[in-house]
Amino acid sequence: MSKRPSSSDSDEWKHQAQLMMTAWKLKDMATKEARDRQKTTRPPGKCRFCHHDHPTYQCTSLSPAEKMEKAVKKNICIICLAYAHHHPASCRGLRMTNTLCHAQQCRKNYNIHNASICGNSAPPPKVTTIEDIPDDNSE
Repeated sequence: MSKRPSSSDSDEWKHQAQLMMTAWKLKDMATKEARDRQKTTRPPGKCRFCHHDHPTYQCTSLSPAEKMEKAVKKNICIICLAYAHHHPASCRGLRMTNTLCHAQQCRKNYNIHNASICGNSAPPPKVTTIEDIPDDNSE
């Protein structure tokens, strides 16, 4: 008697393994599909400062000082501009450094906050377009 399984046994094992693999793939696809169906699309958020239809960091209706005052009054995190139900050290806004203020005065004082509510930050540099370049032939 041979210790090696017969070829029909190994074929059967391969077939069973393929069936199990197919079942796992189908289950994975079904759970992913169910998760996607459960996700609801949220409407775009309103500004927490003026309640208009734009993101909070894009609000131009208030000055930076007024934004800071409202943030403190309404318990809004000055780092991520979400409602402050978290400790500043665990704020997700700290990971997005492009939204933080990089003004020299704020950096010196270790004052960490969102750039859109900073009174010290310089306005972004103006982008020069082709229309802004003077034409030499216009004489």
